[in-house]
Amino acid sequence: MWTVHQKTQFLLWYAELKSVVAVLRKWRSLHPGEKPPTDKALKRWMNQFKETGTVKKQKSTGRPRTPEDVERIRQSCIISNKNQLQVSVTLGIPKTTIQNVLHKGLRLHAYKIQLKQEIKPDDRPKCVEFATFMLNAIDEDETFLRRICFSDEATFYVNGCVNRHNCRI
Repeated sequence: MWTVHQKTQFLLWYAELKSVVAVLRKWRSLHPGEKPPTDKALKRWMNQFKETGTVKKQKSTGRPRTPEDVERIRQSCIISNKNQLQVSVTLGIPKTTIQNVLHKGLRLHAYKIQLKQEIKPDDRPKCVEFATFMLNAIDEDETFLRRICFSDEATFYVNGCVNRHNCRI
C-alpha cells in the first residue's frame, strides 16, 4: 500500500520527467530491491489527481448495505430456494450486493452436490441383512418406524444411478 506522500512524490517526478518509465527507473535507483508501483497504478493516480486534485483514497461510491437489507436477504434465502439473480430481482438489490452479503455477512456458500455412493456387488448381502433386521424390528414393536428420523430422500437403482430430484441445498 502506497502512502499519500509516496504517491505525491511519484506524481512530482512524472511532472518533471514526463515519462512513466523514467519515474520507475528513478524509484529503482533510489530504492534498490523494493518493488515499484505498476505503470497502471501511476496512471490511475495521475487521473485521480487531475479529476479530484488529491491522491488520497476517496470514499467508496458503492451502495452501503444496511442491517435491514441483510435481514431481508437472509429471510429471502430461508423462505425460498431462489438463486442470487432471482433474489436480486425480487428485493431490488444489486446481485453483487446479494453475493457479498451471502458470502461475507451471512457466511453462506453454494456448493454442488457430489455423489460418492455407488452400489457394489458386496453390498447386496448387507442390504438383505438390513431389510431382515428392519422387518423383525417392526414385527416386535409397531412404533419402531415412528422413532426413526429419515432426513434424506433418494431413489437408488440396482445399476448404481441415484435419482437426485429431491435433493435441495
